[in-house]
Amino acid sequence: MATNVLTGIRTMAEAAKSIGAHGNELAVVDGLSQRTPMMQEGHWEEANDFNSHHYLQTLTEIQGTDTVINVEVSWEEPTMKPVTEIIQGIESYSKADSRIVRMQNNPEQYRRTRDNLRIKQLGKAVQDRMLYGNSTTGLTTSVNPAQVTGIIPRFSKISGVTYNQLVGTQYWPLNVVSAGGSTANSQASALAIKWGPDGVYFTYPRGGKNFIQAEDVSARYGGPILITSSTGAYEAEISHFSLSFGIAVADWRAVQRICNINKANDTKPWTSTLQVQLLAAFPDADWTNVVLYVNITTWTEMLQEALSNTNSFHFDDAPWGGSPTVYFQTIPVRLCDRMVNTEPVVA
Repeated sequence: MATNVLTGIRTMAEAAKSIGAHGNELAVVDGLSQRTPMMQEGHWEEANDFNSHHYLQTLTEIQGTDTVINVEVSWEEPTMKPVTEIIQGIESYSKADSRIVRMQNNPEQYRRTRDNLRIKQLGKAVQDRMLYGNSTTGLTTSVNPAQVTGIIPRFSKISGVTYNQLVGTQYWPLNVVSAGGSTANSQASALAIKWGPDGVYFTYPRGGKNFIQAEDVSARYGGPILITSSTGAYEAEISHFSLSFGIAVADWRAVQRICNINKANDTKPWTSTLQVQLLAAFPDADWTNVVLYVNITTWTEMLQEALSNTNSFHFDDAPWGGSPTVYFQTIPVRLCDRMVNTEPVVA
């Protein structure tokens, strides 16, 4: 029998609360559920390596030479920068005392229900990394080289940064504008993202290995695992969950950010004028596969503006009575609950 030392124990009292009056297991309602639309609708590509993804970004282009007879033509080569994006993992373990599992009317359903909930909650952590990874902003915990760099930390300066990627300075071609908020750690953003292999996409490990895993560790060892400590031991059913993913911003113009939307007093809100200012900056003015992401407070501001600015918005009814899709200038707007109101002021 395998032996392991883990922490975090599901108690008998908690197990008892999950059993109804007739001995049936109660349904689990996720009162902490949140919308994480980027995971579902973002473009995904298989990485060309197991732990990273590599591609080239064009930095300069050839100009050509105006020629006449007996005048030489210049040698030219476009300059390209190799880019490597890491693929990170997020993992979690859970365990339940075997005696608690055995007392359930349907032990398999008991574990499956809780495992599905854990996978869903782990998806929130993935969404956090997609937005704020490798920063101390939002719902991530620390700067960590093992994390992917999220979309917002990549676009952390106002437009006008010098075009100098050759020496390491990143380039934002007029795609970060400020709503004007200045209260520290009380700001929000609106992100317009163009999804696709030539824009922004997420990567998964080459060959799909370890992309999404939910494993019954106990079954691997032929049964319950003995959990030991200095004072005793018990048998437990162990589950392991993991997600592996990366982010690639192939074209910097494919992300347009309104920053410094002030949530301290709403004196500098989202406006359609600012949003229109950014939309023209997408590559070739092409809005195909562009989606606008906002949090609940910015979403509310947009709906309020829609009352008096109906020419900028339209609504499509959803089938089967679902929530209608909101469009701003033909671009769908998605509510992303993991976007926060506590971003720092962007200088």
